[in-house]
Amino acid sequence: MVGTRNCTDYGRKAAQIISEFLAGKGITVVSGLAEGIDTYAHKAALKIKGNTVAVLGAGHNNIYPLSNKRLFYEIGETGAILSEYLPDMKPLRGNFPARNRIISGISEAVIIVESKRKGGALITAEFAANQGKTVFAVPGNVTSLKSEGTNMLIKDGAVILTNPEDILEELGMVSCAPAENFTEDSAEAKKDFAGCDEDELKIIEMLSYKQMHLDELLSGMNLDISVLSLKLMKMEMKHIIKQDTHGKYLLD
Repeated sequence: MVGTRNCTDYGRKAAQIISEFLAGKGITVVSGLAEGIDTYAHKAALKIKGNTVAVLGAGHNNIYPLSNKRLFYEIGETGAILSEYLPDMKPLRGNFPARNRIISGISEAVIIVESKRKGGALITAEFAANQGKTVFAVPGNVTSLKSEGTNMLIKDGAVILTNPEDILEELGMVSCAPAENFTEDSAEAKKDFAGCDEDELKIIEMLSYKQMHLDELLSGMNLDISVLSLKLMKMEMKHIIKQDTHGKYLLD
């Protein structure tokens, strides 16, 4: 997943929704550690303890941008940091377009979230097309310069991406939970769960990404196991959640 460094709030939200959804399905999110869309994609995957890979345009000893130094090490703890350059290679301008072929090359598909008519994201899309990969583009406001590139890609045949479920459908993968639409307000999404307390709403949110065992839910909640178990039982009785044959909880 790639996009402009100077993204809008719309682009940020779209990147976060897509990344969290995919990471929640056990899919690794690959990006370039750049500012903007790349950063939000990496952080969203890490937020739910998903897998993410960063492909650098410099050597490992020259983290760029420096504002992502902490993110660099966080990714390295559970994911991977890749570079074709020697450790001391500086972040030269020409390195970044070249590394984009690796981002697309190791990915099943490429998602462009926001891009101007010219930029690194469109270079990645071109590499992906030449490599026979599926290219997805998030449509944007026709008056926004930062969506000119993605809208142009859609006109040229890229798969329009308005919901993360589109990715699974296009790639022939099976989804097990409903996805959030980019324009859907989270408060609106929760209005059908009137009467649920804050902890129950958090459980619902966690299960909207993937099915979870009790220990997985426990690690994401600030509750004793006895309290959590009671809440889960009450939610099952209200037909909000249920358990599958493997003991995993999912939305009913």
